[in-house]
Amino acid sequence: MPKSRHFNCRLFASRNTQSTKIRKYPNVPAWSIVWQVKLLLKEELDRESEAEYRMRLFAVDGGADAMTGSAMVTASAMVTVHVIDVNDNRPRFSKPLYEVFLPENTPAGTVVITVDAFDDDEGQNGVIDFQFAVSTQESSSSDVFSINNSTGQIVVKVATVFNPLSHEHTDTILLL
Repeated sequence: MPKSRHFNCRLFASRNTQSTKIRKYPNVPAWSIVWQVKLLLKEELDRESEAEYRMRLFAVDGGADAMTGSAMVTASAMVTVHVIDVNDNRPRFSKPLYEVFLPENTPAGTVVITVDAFDDDEGQNGVIDFQFAVSTQESSSSDVFSINNSTGQIVVKVATVFNPLSHEHTDTILLL
C-alpha cells in the first residue's frame, strides 16, 4: 500500500520582476499578477519508500485585508506529487537455495517444486518471468525439466526408456 505524507508549506513570493508573469485566467479578476512556484527536490525520489507527497501551499501578500484589517491576505492550494515507478529493483527469490529429492522413476508431468520470487517495482516493472540460466539451458538438465515462466513451477519434462533421473546415470542434477 503506498504511503503518503502531508506537508504544510508557506509560499512567500518575491516581487522579482523576472518571476512575475501576467496572464489571463478564467476565474481570476481581469488581469492579475501570478507568482510562479518551483518545487525543488532535496533528495532523489524512491517510489518504493514514498509513493505520494501532498503539500498545502499558502500564498501570502504583504497588504492589509480591506474587510478584516489583518496584516496579510492568504490563499491556499493543494499540490499532490505522484511518484511514477521506474524499473530500479531486481527480482529476489524467497530462498537462496531450493533443494528437492526425487525418486528415480518420477514420471513426466510431475511437479518438482514451485520457486517463488518478488520484485518491489509496480506494474509491468514488477512482473516476474522465470527461466533457466543459459548454463542450465545448454546442459542435459533442460532435457529433463521445464519451468513455467509465469508461475515458477518446475516439472519433469519427459519420461523415456533411458531415464535421466535414474541413480545409475546421475546422483544430482543441479539447475542454475
